[in-house]
Amino acid sequence: MIINPGRSDERHILKCNVLPVKAGGRHSHHVGGGGGFGDLEDRDPELVRADVRNRHVTPAAAKAVYGVSVDG
Repeated sequence: MIINPGRSDERHILKCNVLPVKAGGRHSHHVGGGGGFGDLEDRDPELVRADVRNRHVTPAAAKAVYGVSVDG
């Protein structure tokens, strides 16, 4: 997490439970995706196509990883 990114009082926080942020302060929080569960090829093909439309995976990855062909 980055507190006040790009400012002179920018701080990088690795782990915390409670972090007060002053009025006017900003934070940027980035998290990695989860590993999921189950057989990848059992994923509903329509959900995979939605992932492609939402740019979570590429059409090539949809085919290679999930076995789902996506046109376009």
